[in-house]
Amino acid sequence: MWRPVPVSITYTLHTNKMKQNNIIVALVWMTSLVLGSCINESVEIYDLRCGRRIDPVGIDSPSFSWKIRTEEEGFLQTAREVEIASSVELLEAGKADIWRTGRQKSDEQFNIKPEGVVFSDATTCYWRVRIWDNSGKKSKWSPVARFTTGLKNEQSWSTQWITRPEAESETLPCFRKVFRLEKDGIPPEKVIVYFCGLGAGELYLNGSKIDSTRFLDPAQTNYEHYALYTAFDITDRMKLGDNCLGVMLGDGWFAQDKAWHGAPFGYGKPMFRLQLVALFHDGSRQLLGSD
Repeated sequence: MWRPVPVSITYTLHTNKMKQNNIIVALVWMTSLVLGSCINESVEIYDLRCGRRIDPVGIDSPSFSWKIRTEEEGFLQTAREVEIASSVELLEAGKADIWRTGRQKSDEQFNIKPEGVVFSDATTCYWRVRIWDNSGKKSKWSPVARFTTGLKNEQSWSTQWITRPEAESETLPCFRKVFRLEKDGIPPEKVIVYFCGLGAGELYLNGSKIDSTRFLDPAQTNYEHYALYTAFDITDRMKLGDNCLGVMLGDGWFAQDKAWHGAPFGYGKPMFRLQLVALFHDGSRQLLGSD
């Protein structure tokens, strides 16, 4: 006759304990899932910056930062997620096509760099961020911010340094160029100008200075090795039909012999380099510049 043995009782008890453990694991998982999907409405992400500037133009190496506004006591950022896309529409649809970190455990909110991403020259990118707090709740996505890349190296420039032939004249060198930008009768969606005037340069569009806050631009450098350039988004200042770019140059520190009252050295006569990039609705580009 078969008799029940303690092993079967022990097995039954063990099975019950396993079920209890599975239930606990499931509850913990469901709790974390619920907390992870909960949105903390009281948290606001604001003041998004790239390279410490708001929506900058001419960025070579993007680095992101943001601020957090909340009235919660003891609030801590415990994780973050950053996305970059080539358009606002892709970003807001959750289809970031340039960079997506996914949720990363981190309390850092400054100098966040998109490691491993190679950005194209003269391209506008859009980014946003959200965070998780110390109770496991996430914030809403931040407002969308943007940045426009610069010209990364010498090969990115297709234009030339130019100056005037009558260098003996004491008047400031001035240049102008009339141009029209359109494709199939449609104006460009974005127009970016990259400009360097040595020793100092001012850039004008249709008779008005593009940025009146800049003076003796660019800053002094070791001109034998490199010079700085400035990038301007002039999309909203373009008009239909013909437009006119103007450049006025000054000696600045480029003319060391004049700056130091007869010093026996200088870098040459004033010169400039300019490259305009027009981006159209079909993704094509048109370049215009100094030649």
